[in-house]
Amino acid sequence: MKHKLHYLISIFFALFLMACQAERTTVEVAASSSQISLSNTLVSDRTNTASEIINENRCQNPTAQYLQNCLAWEEQILAVTVRIEIHRWLSEEGVRGEYIDGSGGHATVIDGRYLITHNHFSIPLESIEGTSGERLRISVYKANGELILDSMRPTAFTIVAQDQETVVLDFGEYVDEGLFDMLDIPSAEFQSWESLALSPGAEVAQINWDNQTAFVEWVNIRSLVTAEGTPRIELDNGVIKGASGGGIFWNGVHIGNNWTSTTVKAANDGVVLDEFSTAALNSKWVGN
Repeated sequence: MKHKLHYLISIFFALFLMACQAERTTVEVAASSSQISLSNTLVSDRTNTASEIINENRCQNPTAQYLQNCLAWEEQILAVTVRIEIHRWLSEEGVRGEYIDGSGGHATVIDGRYLITHNHFSIPLESIEGTSGERLRISVYKANGELILDSMRPTAFTIVAQDQETVVLDFGEYVDEGLFDMLDIPSAEFQSWESLALSPGAEVAQINWDNQTAFVEWVNIRSLVTAEGTPRIELDNGVIKGASGGGIFWNGVHIGNNWTSTTVKAANDGVVLDEFSTAALNSKWVGN
């Protein structure tokens, strides 16, 4: 019974780690298809006013007039972006044993002490560690790969808010100052989707990474879905494994996080026909 329980826990944890990566889907279609219906979407009927659009499609190929602004926005976004890594070891008689594997994703700092990311942490990690007899440690890195928090126990943070595809982690306050404030890491401004005037074609900044450092990509919203399931946007850009939870920013404000990435290939020769990603939008109650 003990071996069976450990086996079931290992399967659960493997599925948990898979959730920590940007979910990737490959769809094969007939090569003759010229247009592919990827999803049924309900597009917001809101329209942007001139004052609300301050960077519409300007940073993908910026002119000299906008280049410095775009670079400044990128610097600001990367400053509030961190990467979370979870490492897992076997436990042998109360000591750290054989290393098994690790997993990671990205997050955004808010209010000096919180990280907002994809819903990787739907249950407290210490409950997994305590039940399975394995050891978990969490490390946090800046966007440039610099280590800032090393091998913390699962009790280093608590889950303070979550919905289907977003979670807020609290890393605590020390001497009346949030942990990330203490580390001189700035915080992002947060907005919920209900307060935004998003529409297809609008340009947003998306966090992606190259397996070493995070970077910003300026992409367009392909579609906006708010009336079915999790409010979300589809973006004209794919992200790689490990970019899950990375922020989506509109006019410099955090509005959502990377959720899935989809590649559409021709069935006969594997030629990539389309690639896009989906981001979960912030809900009002998560921000509160």
